[in-house]
Amino acid sequence: MKKIIVPLSLVIMLAFPACQKDDATPTKTAESSSAANAKPQSTFSADVIARLDEFLQTQVYTEGANPKATTPGVILLVDSPQGRYLQAAGVASLEDNTPIKTSDRVEIGSNSKSFTIVLLLQLQEAGILSLDDPLNKWLPGWAAKIPNGAAMTLRQLAQHTSGIWDYGDPIIGQAANNPVHLEDHHSPEQLVQYALDNGTPDFAPGEKGQWKYSNTGYILLGMIIESASGKKLGDLYQSKIFDPLDLETAVFIEGVPEPDEIVDGYWWTEDDGHVLNTTKWNVSQGWAAGGIAMNAEDLLTYGKALSAGKLFQNPDSLAQMLDFNPNGSGGLMPYGLGLIDFTVVGQSGFWGHEGQTAGFQTLWYTNPETKITVVGLSNSASYSAFAFLKVADLLEAETSE
Repeated sequence: MKKIIVPLSLVIMLAFPACQKDDATPTKTAESSSAANAKPQSTFSADVIARLDEFLQTQVYTEGANPKATTPGVILLVDSPQGRYLQAAGVASLEDNTPIKTSDRVEIGSNSKSFTIVLLLQLQEAGILSLDDPLNKWLPGWAAKIPNGAAMTLRQLAQHTSGIWDYGDPIIGQAANNPVHLEDHHSPEQLVQYALDNGTPDFAPGEKGQWKYSNTGYILLGMIIESASGKKLGDLYQSKIFDPLDLETAVFIEGVPEPDEIVDGYWWTEDDGHVLNTTKWNVSQGWAAGGIAMNAEDLLTYGKALSAGKLFQNPDSLAQMLDFNPNGSGGLMPYGLGLIDFTVVGQSGFWGHEGQTAGFQTLWYTNPETKITVVGLSNSASYSAFAFLKVADLLEAETSE
């Protein structure tokens, strides 16, 4: 039985050691050079570009490097009034050494959660549902089976204050402990049932001072969206978000990815440092909690559109997403509705989210006042995408001028 380096889930990490300087800085290799990208985009000053280039290269995995602090391939996109930076370094495949490209598509994991919330709030704007509806209004059968189910609201499920047990690590973590489970398909109903069969509530719904990340809650929200709209979740992502924003690479994956649909993803084991190619992870295990994939440009477009309120008719909808619970991640990362406030960890005014699947870690964050948006993508589940929080600090000299 193999042990994973980090608890794998689509959840936020309570700590982010990769945000701190690691002693094992990998050396630059020909394969990891951003020269592999034909048209790199950098319009910042030479000094800022040099700092961003150096950061990017230190994130690339080389033989003997720390897989918790490095990744086979990395893509960084920074967009601000002062300039734009889009570069990639490393490889899309360790097996054939294919350089990763800035246009490559990756699974974005829990960054999918805000997309799910957008659909939920659009239904609320249409008068079809309310986030303060109880679970039993939309899924009475499940509410009767789930402990405290009748007392849960949609808002509590969205903000991780329902107390419902999280299926994420046990289901998805099986891929590392026993790779035969990598391609296991799970329906939304099976994921919820697994949570009921294997866990107990962490606390009562809405209990004061309590917060616990739960992918199970977002699976229920996806089921509610389908019930309330009469449409499939993937069709709604496409018609309500992907198409209006012209997200050409965005896809909702409901099974094992098609060949070349995404770059290769990886996962290092703790006991022997063995690396697993997890590209064939069955994304049904994430569904409404983490089933979307796209490239950096599309994630940037989405983040900027969300920040500008372009996905809503009523400004209050975005305000509800940005109503952050201070107890998120033990107070380290206040949590709204599918969004994280990064102020406490040193990035004042920035919000966004992190995502992890069986082969990828990603992060995006934006500051509506400074109009800076950062997108970081990696093809390793063992890497900590919170390392991308450093990038805002590297821009400080440029933005203060």
